[in-house]
Amino acid sequence: MAKAVQKLDIADNAKDSRLNKAKDNAADKLSDAAEFIDRQADSTHEYLDGKTDRIEENARERITDAADAARGALGRGRDAGHAAADRIRSTSDLVRETDLDEVRQNAADRIRNNPGLVVASAGMAGLIIGLLIGRRL
Repeated sequence: MAKAVQKLDIADNAKDSRLNKAKDNAADKLSDAAEFIDRQADSTHEYLDGKTDRIEENARERITDAADAARGALGRGRDAGHAAADRIRSTSDLVRETDLDEVRQNAADRIRNNPGLVVASAGMAGLIIGLLIGRRL
C-alpha cells in the first residue's frame, strides 16, 4: 500500500507540476497581452495627439484666413467710404463755386435759342412724371 500511496503522490506531484506550468504559462500570456495593450494605448495616444495638433493648426489657419478676409473687407469698405466722401466734397466745392446768375443766364440763352427743344423736353418730362405717378396710384 505504501507503494500505491507513493505512486499517487508522484502522480499528484506531476499533475501539480503540469498545472503550475499551465498556470505560469497563462499568467505569462496575460502579462504579455497587458504589455501589448499598454504599448497600443501609448501608440494610439501619440497618433491621436498628432492628429489633434494638426486639427488645431488647421483651425487656427482657417481662423486667421477668416480674420484676414474680414480685415480686407473692412479696409475696402473704409476705402469706398473715403472715396464717396471725396466725391461729395468735390461736388460740394462745385456747388459752392457755381455762379447762379451765370447758370440762370445760360438757361435763358438756351431757351431763347431753342424754344422748340425746351417745349419738347418739358412735355417729355411731364409725360414721364405722369406715367410714374399713375402707376403708383
